[in-house]
Order: sequence, then structure tokens, then C-alpha cells
Amino acid sequence: MLNDFAERMASDFEETLLHNVVYDRVPEDGQLQQLCEAAARAEQAATTRRNVLGEDVDFADNIDRAEGRLQWTARQRAIESVAEACAVVIREAEDWDDAWDERTIDGARREATDWLRHHTNEGERAGVLGALDDAPEVDA
Repeated sequence: MLNDFAERMASDFEETLLHNVVYDRVPEDGQLQQLCEAAARAEQAATTRRNVLGEDVDFADNIDRAEGRLQWTARQRAIESVAEACAVVIREAEDWDDAWDERTIDGARREATDWLRHHTNEGERAGVLGALDDAPEVDA
């Protein structure tokens, strides 16, 4: 699930630098790891329950609902992790000129700024909207 989040979230970005930061940071997020582990354990519990007692619909449905909520919550945390990655790029990418050229850095910072401006709920939950104060101007 972590790798899936990393791949899907990173694929939303065109700028290689931003793509790479998102791809690296999302699976390293501790909260996200815990949520994915909880969802996997819920899935295991449902499978065990079905193997032991067969299709106990009420019980299995309860576990399935819990697993679904955990997966939904994990996706929300993954998006918050993307917001955090965008903030890192906005605030720190200018210092990466030893590895990236100015054009690449500027493009990644603009794309990160645009994404964060369109995902303010997630940015607020992640506590990173302040990064927009350091953001470059983005064409409307």
C-alpha cells in the first residue's frame, strides 16, 4: 500500500525534482506506515475470521468497514505527506543547486506552490501552509 501511494501520488507531478521528493517522502511517513499496517492487519483479521467461521456476514462486514475507513484515512495522510513534500521543495529546493539546475528547481517550486494552493485543506492539516509565504509567484 505504501509503494502504491508513493507511485500514484508522485505520478501527479510533471517536474522530476518534485516527483522524486514525493516518491521518496510518502513511504517514509511514520503516520502513513502505521495506517497502512493497521489496514493490512484488518484485512488479515477478516481473512482469518472467514477461514475459521466461514462467511459470518455481520462480523466480516464490520471488519471490512473498518479496513475501508483505515484505507481512506491512510489516503488522506498520504495527501498530507504530499503537502509536506511540496513545502520542502518550496522552502529548500533553492539550496539543491549542486544537484539540480536553476530551471529545474524553479519549475519544481512553481508546481509545488500551485499544488499546495489548490490543496489548502491538506496543507492546513499537515501544518505547512506557511510555506506559501516563501513560494514563487505562480501564473494564474
